[in-house]
Amino acid sequence: MSVGVAAEDHARSLRERGFTVFERAYDPAWVASLRADLVGLYEELGRPPLHDPGHRELAPGIELCAAGLAVHSLLAQRPAWAATLLRPEVVASIGDLLGDDMVLEVAGCVISDRARPFFAWHSHVGGVDDGVHRRRGIWPVVHGAERVMCLLYLQDLGDDAGPMLVLPRAAGDPAGPPFDCSLDRWPGQVELRPPAGSVVAIEQCTWHAIRRMQGPGLRMFVGTTFAARTTAPAGFVDRDLGRWAEASPLLASVVAEG
Repeated sequence: MSVGVAAEDHARSLRERGFTVFERAYDPAWVASLRADLVGLYEELGRPPLHDPGHRELAPGIELCAAGLAVHSLLAQRPAWAATLLRPEVVASIGDLLGDDMVLEVAGCVISDRARPFFAWHSHVGGVDDGVHRRRGIWPVVHGAERVMCLLYLQDLGDDAGPMLVLPRAAGDPAGPPFDCSLDRWPGQVELRPPAGSVVAIEQCTWHAIRRMQGPGLRMFVGTTFAARTTAPAGFVDRDLGRWAEASPLLASVVAEG
């Protein structure tokens, strides 16, 4: 779906299929500028290897993990982006699903490269990852759409950068994995190859995977997580987002008080 699609249609896709795509939601020049800034951050950190199956802290709020280099609070590192980080059409569509009083829990980013292998099927039920549910073998019952992750990609998702695989599901469907998570292909999967500047929005229980990069360079996305006001807070919530609320009325509208 493109950004010209009505907010209610994006919300319907999230409710009925578990995902939607806002193609080219961000201007190419804006994307290139943010990407260059994140390359600078990576260089400031000493250009570390971008894959670690464990968790290794590089600096407060920045760690290496299986996903790559994870920056838990983008605005703490690069506050200048607070004014333009969110797009009205994306916020309106997510709000149509979660309610106009939804809250922004996280605004971070992840940088990876082809050292990262196939990133196996996973979901983000609970707001972070599904590891605790895997270990227990017990999956929560989620009756409707409560939380949405928005992934803004700073490069095209072709073979070079690794496309995303998504398994459509309706809100309220069982949250557990329907197939072996280590498989590189699931029956019914959809492969997403949006251009740079696009946002892939995923309901928290939607299963997805990432193919390994085939080309050189860095793969980057900015991730924002929105939750319905009545939903229990995620495993990680950036309590400092209010520090930058004055930079943007749109940002202020989704930052929780206090």
